[in-house]
Amino acid sequence: PLIHQWILHKLTIVMKDCDNGLSNFNLSSSTSSLHHFLLHEYCDWFLEFSKIYLQIPKYHHITKQLLVSILETYYRLLHPFMPYLSEELWQRITNSSSNHSSSSVSSHSYPSYNDYSYLENNSVDQHFKAIIEIIHNIRSIRNIFTIPKNIYIEHIYIDIHDEMISDHHSNQIQTDIQLEHHIPFIQHIGNINNIHIINTNNDYKQNISSL
Repeated sequence: PLIHQWILHKLTIVMKDCDNGLSNFNLSSSTSSLHHFLLHEYCDWFLEFSKIYLQIPKYHHITKQLLVSILETYYRLLHPFMPYLSEELWQRITNSSSNHSSSSVSSHSYPSYNDYSYLENNSVDQHFKAIIEIIHNIRSIRNIFTIPKNIYIEHIYIDIHDEMISDHHSNQIQTDIQLEHHIPFIQHIGNINNIHIINTNNDYKQNISSL
């Protein structure tokens, strides 16, 4: 799934930031990247999407594995900066998952970007940014019209050519496919009953303008 590729891509970016921060003695940039990843990428997006994927038998096992393995890697990245906290969290998650049972986080190698660089995928990042932008726009609509979160919106129309959500560096058909696949997830997160994808191409705009 796109969300799995996206969170692994983001994890490699954190590794790169930590490598650069440690080698340049710029620890604040490393800790800022670690904080942003956990709060705004793992929790805000991956965790929320995982709640849905865990209910799908086809993706249940891999999603559960990723939820744990990414946290394990994260605690290894965090260890030089917050050794006691990362050790405590490591013990809790490894004892519950039976991975690396009773071992210390310090006994495991530090994740290096060079070892995981193959997971970096800017195309995946661009596609998922479109999904994020759509969800942000839906939330903005709720705020503008003061629609409570527990009230379902009946119809939402998404223009595939909107410059805020379209990826101009990738195949348009691929973007359409990604959006179609994620409609159920956008509906679930945004409390939407019906989502319609429209394609306002130049011919359509010319026809409208000639009326």
